[in-house]
Amino acid sequence: MAFLFAAVGIAGGLAGERSFADSEFVASHLLVLNLPGPLVCVLAGLALALPLTLQSWILPVLSAAAGILVGLAIGLATPAGEAIAFASGAALGGLWIAAIPALVFPPIRAGWARILTRIIGSWLIAIGVMLGGLRVIVAKPELAPLAPASRAVAPPTSSSPPEALPPSVAPQPFKRGRENDFGQP
Repeated sequence: MAFLFAAVGIAGGLAGERSFADSEFVASHLLVLNLPGPLVCVLAGLALALPLTLQSWILPVLSAAAGILVGLAIGLATPAGEAIAFASGAALGGLWIAAIPALVFPPIRAGWARILTRIIGSWLIAIGVMLGGLRVIVAKPELAPLAPASRAVAPPTSSSPPEALPPSVAPQPFKRGRENDFGQP
Protein backbone atom coordinates (compact mmCIF):
# COMPACT_ATOMS: atom_id res chain seq x y z
CA MET A 1 0.00 0.00 0.00
CA ALA A 2 2.78 2.45 0.93
CA PHE A 3 4.52 1.60 -2.35
CA LEU A 4 1.41 2.67 -4.26
CA PHE A 5 1.28 5.95 -2.32
CA ALA A 6 4.95 6.55 -3.15
CA ALA A 7 4.32 5.91 -6.87
CA VAL A 8 1.36 8.30 -6.90
CA GLY A 9 3.42 10.85 -4.97
CA ILE A 10 6.27 10.68 -7.50
CA ALA A 11 3.83 11.22 -10.35
CA GLY A 12 2.26 14.14 -8.48
CA GLY A 13 5.65 15.66 -7.75
CA LEU A 14 6.65 15.40 -11.40
CA ALA A 15 3.35 16.96 -12.49
CA GLY A 16 3.54 19.80 -9.96
CA GLU A 17 7.23 20.61 -10.34
CA ARG A 18 6.75 23.47 -12.77
CA SER A 19 4.09 25.24 -10.72
CA PHE A 20 6.20 24.72 -7.57
CA ALA A 21 9.31 26.19 -9.21
CA ASP A 22 7.35 29.14 -10.59
CA SER A 23 5.58 29.94 -7.32
CA GLU A 24 6.07 33.27 -5.58
CA PHE A 25 7.35 31.61 -2.39
CA VAL A 26 10.16 29.84 -4.24
CA ALA A 27 11.03 33.03 -6.12
CA SER A 28 11.78 34.76 -2.84
CA HIS A 29 13.38 31.67 -1.20
CA LEU A 30 15.51 30.02 -3.91
CA LEU A 31 17.28 27.78 -1.41
CA VAL A 32 14.06 25.72 -1.22
CA LEU A 33 14.91 24.30 -4.65
CA ASN A 34 17.89 22.47 -3.11
CA LEU A 35 15.96 20.80 -0.28
CA PRO A 36 13.75 18.02 -1.75
CA GLY A 37 16.56 15.43 -1.69
CA PRO A 38 17.60 16.02 1.93
CA LEU A 39 13.95 16.13 3.01
CA VAL A 40 13.37 12.72 1.40
CA CYS A 41 16.24 11.35 3.51
CA VAL A 42 14.66 12.78 6.67
CA LEU A 43 11.21 11.38 5.81
CA ALA A 44 12.61 7.94 4.98
CA GLY A 45 14.56 7.97 8.24
CA LEU A 46 11.43 8.92 10.17
CA ALA A 47 9.52 6.08 8.51
CA LEU A 48 12.19 3.60 9.57
CA ALA A 49 12.71 4.96 13.09
CA LEU A 50 9.04 5.09 14.10
CA PRO A 51 7.66 2.44 16.46
CA LEU A 52 5.67 -0.33 14.77
CA THR A 53 2.36 0.88 16.20
CA LEU A 54 2.77 4.31 14.57
CA GLN A 55 4.17 2.96 11.31
CA SER A 56 0.92 1.22 10.38
CA TRP A 57 -1.03 4.45 9.90
CA ILE A 58 1.74 7.07 9.35
CA LEU A 59 3.72 5.11 6.74
CA PRO A 60 1.27 5.78 3.85
CA VAL A 61 1.37 9.52 4.58
CA LEU A 62 5.18 9.56 4.78
CA SER A 63 5.38 7.49 1.58
CA ALA A 64 3.19 9.93 -0.30
CA ALA A 65 5.15 12.93 1.03
CA ALA A 66 8.48 11.28 0.16
CA GLY A 67 7.12 10.43 -3.29
CA ILE A 68 6.11 14.03 -3.91
CA LEU A 69 9.56 15.23 -2.84
CA VAL A 70 11.27 12.62 -5.06
CA GLY A 71 9.09 13.78 -7.95
CA LEU A 72 10.03 17.41 -7.27
CA ALA A 73 13.73 16.52 -7.08
CA ILE A 74 13.51 14.62 -10.37
CA GLY A 75 11.60 17.44 -12.05
CA LEU A 76 14.04 20.09 -10.83
CA ALA A 77 17.07 18.09 -12.02
CA THR A 78 15.67 17.10 -15.42
CA PRO A 79 17.73 18.43 -18.34
CA ALA A 80 15.75 20.38 -20.92
CA GLY A 81 16.28 18.13 -23.95
CA GLU A 82 15.73 14.75 -22.27
CA ALA A 83 12.76 15.48 -20.01
CA ILE A 84 10.69 12.34 -20.60
CA ALA A 85 13.57 9.85 -20.68
CA PHE A 86 15.28 11.32 -17.60
CA ALA A 87 12.09 11.67 -15.58
CA SER A 88 10.87 8.15 -16.36
CA GLY A 89 14.27 6.59 -15.63
CA ALA A 90 14.66 8.50 -12.37
CA ALA A 91 11.10 7.68 -11.30
CA LEU A 92 11.63 3.98 -11.98
CA GLY A 93 14.93 4.11 -10.09
CA GLY A 94 13.25 5.81 -7.12
CA LEU A 95 10.42 3.27 -7.10
CA TRP A 96 12.92 0.40 -7.29
CA ILE A 97 14.83 1.81 -4.31
CA ALA A 98 11.52 2.11 -2.42
CA ALA A 99 10.52 -1.46 -3.38
CA ILE A 100 13.69 -3.18 -2.18
CA PRO A 101 13.03 -2.72 1.57
CA ALA A 102 9.38 -3.67 1.06
CA LEU A 103 10.46 -6.93 -0.56
CA VAL A 104 13.43 -7.78 1.65
CA PHE A 105 12.46 -6.80 5.21
CA PRO A 106 8.99 -8.36 5.73
CA PRO A 107 10.25 -11.98 5.73
CA ILE A 108 12.84 -11.11 8.41
CA ARG A 109 11.17 -11.41 11.80
CA ALA A 110 14.30 -11.39 13.98
CA GLY A 111 14.57 -8.89 16.83
CA TRP A 112 17.83 -7.51 15.52
CA ALA A 113 16.14 -6.48 12.26
CA ARG A 114 14.01 -3.93 14.09
CA ILE A 115 17.09 -2.49 15.79
CA LEU A 116 18.87 -2.37 12.43
CA THR A 117 16.01 -0.48 10.79
CA ARG A 118 15.95 2.10 13.60
CA ILE A 119 19.72 2.59 13.28
CA ILE A 120 19.43 3.03 9.52
CA GLY A 121 16.52 5.44 10.08
CA SER A 122 18.50 7.58 12.50
CA TRP A 123 21.43 7.67 10.07
CA LEU A 124 19.13 8.74 7.23
CA ILE A 125 17.73 11.53 9.40
CA ALA A 126 21.26 12.71 10.24
CA ILE A 127 22.34 12.52 6.58
CA GLY A 128 19.28 14.51 5.48
CA VAL A 129 19.85 17.21 8.11
CA MET A 130 23.54 17.53 7.22
CA LEU A 131 22.88 17.63 3.46
CA GLY A 132 20.11 20.17 3.96
CA GLY A 133 22.35 22.32 6.15
CA LEU A 134 25.11 22.11 3.58
CA ARG A 135 22.80 23.29 0.84
CA VAL A 136 21.39 26.14 2.94
CA ILE A 137 24.74 27.54 4.07
CA VAL A 138 25.68 30.59 2.07
CA ALA A 139 29.02 30.49 0.28
CA LYS A 140 31.81 32.36 2.04
CA PRO A 141 32.67 35.71 0.48
CA GLU A 142 35.91 36.01 -1.43
CA LEU A 143 38.65 37.64 0.63
CA ALA A 144 40.34 40.79 -0.62
CA PRO A 145 43.88 40.24 -1.90
CA LEU A 146 46.72 41.16 0.43
CA ALA A 147 48.77 44.27 -0.21
CA PRO A 148 52.09 43.55 -1.93
CA ALA A 149 55.07 43.19 0.39
CA SER A 150 57.47 46.10 0.51
CA ARG A 151 60.86 45.68 -1.16
CA ALA A 152 62.81 47.46 1.57
CA VAL A 153 65.15 45.13 3.45
CA ALA A 154 65.74 45.91 7.09
CA PRO A 155 69.32 45.67 8.38
CA PRO A 156 70.00 42.56 10.49
CA THR A 157 69.49 43.02 14.19
CA SER A 158 71.91 41.88 16.88
CA SER A 159 69.67 38.87 17.68
CA SER A 160 69.73 37.55 14.10
CA PRO A 161 71.48 34.20 13.49
CA PRO A 162 75.14 34.39 12.48
CA GLU A 163 76.16 34.31 8.86
CA ALA A 164 77.67 31.10 7.47
CA LEU A 165 81.42 30.73 7.97
CA PRO A 166 83.65 30.46 4.90
CA PRO A 167 84.99 26.90 4.25
CA SER A 168 88.51 27.75 5.34
CA VAL A 169 87.37 28.83 8.81
CA ALA A 170 84.69 26.15 9.35
CA PRO A 171 85.71 23.38 11.80
CA GLN A 172 86.57 20.01 10.25
CA PRO A 173 84.66 16.98 11.64
CA PHE A 174 87.68 14.65 11.22
CA LYS A 175 91.35 15.13 11.71
CA ARG A 176 93.35 15.17 8.50
CA GLY A 177 93.72 11.73 6.97
CA ARG A 178 91.03 10.05 9.11
CA GLU A 179 87.98 10.70 6.83
CA ASN A 180 87.72 7.02 5.78
CA ASP A 181 87.93 5.43 9.24
CA PHE A 182 84.23 4.50 9.10
CA GLY A 183 84.40 2.89 5.65
CA GLN A 184 84.34 -0.85 4.88
CA PRO A 185 87.74 -2.64 4.79
